[in-house]
Amino acid sequence: MKRFDTRRFSPPAAVGNIKLQNPRKKSPVKVVEVQLDSGADMTCLPKESIESFSNLTYSMVRVKGYSGESQVCRTYFIDIIFNGYIFKYVQVIPIEDEIGFLGRDILNQLKTVLDGPKLKWQASK
Repeated sequence: MKRFDTRRFSPPAAVGNIKLQNPRKKSPVKVVEVQLDSGADMTCLPKESIESFSNLTYSMVRVKGYSGESQVCRTYFIDIIFNGYIFKYVQVIPIEDEIGFLGRDILNQLKTVLDGPKLKWQASK
């Protein structure tokens, strides 16, 4: 099991690393830290980590944030490797943050256990 981050988050949060790949080119791989967020419909990743790849396929989607405001934003399709599992052509939203949010688009494909009292988490198929 992996540990919650108790230093940067109050209350503590389940965080982990994912690897990103351009679906058209299998290298380079970029590692990004994410918070496991079952409240997020889609995975959101730091803008600079996505934009470091070239020639990504993109689309536009209307999103609504926690404030209730909706807006149209560009999304990108990227391969994500999380906990040893590969998720191909995941549609992700770029955000202005250092840490990303791994949403239900990925989490719902896994058995995810958040053990709050022990401050540990695990994800498996």
